[in-house]
Amino acid sequence: MTLFCEALPTIREKVDEDLQLKGWPKNQVLRLIMRLMEETHIRFGNEQYAKRNKTYGRTTLRIGYLKISNSNFKFTGKKGRKYSITTNKKPLRKLVIQCE
Repeated sequence: MTLFCEALPTIREKVDEDLQLKGWPKNQVLRLIMRLMEETHIRFGNEQYAKRNKTYGRTTLRIGYLKISNSNFKFTGKKGRKYSITTNKKPLRKLVIQCE
């Protein structure tokens, strides 16, 4: 754990660099996911889960299910639960919209 804590500032710098890339290369998408997890505590699932369970929840979030206003990500998760996740990072919101 100590090694991870020591490496975290370097990891964050690399995430910042890759978020500036153009054209949506794989590294930029992965770094966006990492930053969203850190900033909003949203965890991500996969397409197989969504197909198997016929549901899109917090883990399989899609732009079509997401309302972005001001500094909030609002969506309805599994079993109708409402989520409102706040981020003060305008560039992060823009990247989420552009990504999908």
